[in-house]
Amino acid sequence: VVGDVFNSPNLVQVDTLCGADLNGDGIADVPACTNTGTFGSGGSVLVLDQDKDMLSIRRVYGEIKTAFGLWRIGRQPSNWGLGVLTNDGNQMDDDFGDTADRIQWIGQFGDLYVSLLYEKLLENTLGDPAGADDADDYVLAALYKKETYEGGLYFVYRKDPANDTDIYIIDLYGQADLMGATLSGELAYYTGETSDDATLAYLAECTATLECNVNVVNAVVRAEYPWEMWDFGLEVGLSRGDDSATDTDVNSIAFNPDYDVAVILFRNQPVAAGTQLGPVQNVWYAKPSAVYNLTEQTGANLAVIYGQLLSEGAAGDRQVGFEIDTGLSHDLNSNVQVGLDLGHLFASQGLNYYSGNAGEPSDITTFQGRFLFHF
Repeated sequence: VVGDVFNSPNLVQVDTLCGADLNGDGIADVPACTNTGTFGSGGSVLVLDQDKDMLSIRRVYGEIKTAFGLWRIGRQPSNWGLGVLTNDGNQMDDDFGDTADRIQWIGQFGDLYVSLLYEKLLENTLGDPAGADDADDYVLAALYKKETYEGGLYFVYRKDPANDTDIYIIDLYGQADLMGATLSGELAYYTGETSDDATLAYLAECTATLECNVNVVNAVVRAEYPWEMWDFGLEVGLSRGDDSATDTDVNSIAFNPDYDVAVILFRNQPVAAGTQLGPVQNVWYAKPSAVYNLTEQTGANLAVIYGQLLSEGAAGDRQVGFEIDTGLSHDLNSNVQVGLDLGHLFASQGLNYYSGNAGEPSDITTFQGRFLFHF
């Protein structure tokens, strides 16, 4: 929900056991809460591992209510729309989460909510003495909200004089209830120039002497329809491709790594030594799904996900794969959930775009149990 930009989440947030390699095989068994330097994907405040504290303060900020609006100052979560551009990572199974050092003003004018803010989304938190990952964001957010529909604009101007970065982002979000169904969507458009890879995610062509022109489109649309004990859904997403990794045109930037589509595909996590599946990028996908609600607290789900690259993969095959996910979940209360998930990916050669491997990829199967406590 878009309201996270304007509503108050927890004023203090902690991370536990992030990025730990529990069995010594060189693979993080718990996803790392690392500031990845991605555009709109700032990650956590600290990197935690076995040699550091198991508990660390992640976000702390304060609020001041005045007659002219609400002021929010400190290290805060960043979230907008469906989470394609910026995502606070506060859902039950999220692994990362965007955090910003931010000064924010929020005002309400009837059904219109407006926010102005200045932030350092990519604060230098990893001990980089050069501070190469610092950049200033100036943001205008506006949301018009009624009982059955809402929509808004999230505009970002990113500036970093040290590496000639001037980037503009226009993100449009909307959601409406129509004839019993819920329709929602988000469209993010990036434009501008930069010579710094740390400002943009998953790129290697921008250097201090080679400035890149940015022209990127990411989009998602969803439809959800409840019928008796069933909840049916359809989601289609697109992240524009980039046919050349050596020119000066940046046409592809990944979705936020906490935008989860499937159990296996597009999860920013290792699945084997040397194999890392990244978030949605350079691909279109479709995901029909269904949930059967056994009780108010218990549901069984089934989803099918198909993905295809928008530019040539390493082996020339654009098909990423075909995944089937099923699961069972039970809410013990509003903060505690238990569940089981089974996913199988029928992999195609387009998967090599994410893994960096060559040859015919193997199918992937995962069986996961979870106990989630949200506070």
